[in-house]
Parts: sequence; structure tokens; C-alpha cells
Amino acid sequence: MHGPDSGRDHHAAGTSSSAIRGALLLAIYCAGLGVPFLITGLAFGKATAALTVIKRHYPVVIGAAASS
Repeated sequence: MHGPDSGRDHHAAGTSSSAIRGALLLAIYCAGLGVPFLITGLAFGKATAALTVIKRHYPVVIGAAASS
């Protein structure tokens, strides 16, 4: 996953005016990578609850799909 964007961000952090600014740039970059995974993990519980309803009514769902 070391593409042009990653290289640009690491270069900007490495050549920034201070170590604090470079660390901040890398922290923002890492948050941008991690936040979508955290959101997916939090939504996973709700998705499995929705799938439980489908699993409970599976014969009806299959019957409706077979008749169309």
C-alpha cells in the first residue's frame, strides 16, 4: 500500500518544519486509514442483527426468490 499518496504524505511529514508537525501529519494519515475500519466494526453488530431476521424467515425469502 505504498502508492503515490502514501509517499507524498510520508515525504511531507519528513520534510515538515518540526517533528511535532510531522508527527501530526502522520497521525492524521493513520486516522484516515483506520477510521473506516472502526466504523465498519461498529456497524457489524447491526448488520448481523438484520441478517438474523433474514435467517429466521429464510424459507419465505427463498420461496419468494424462486417464484420470480
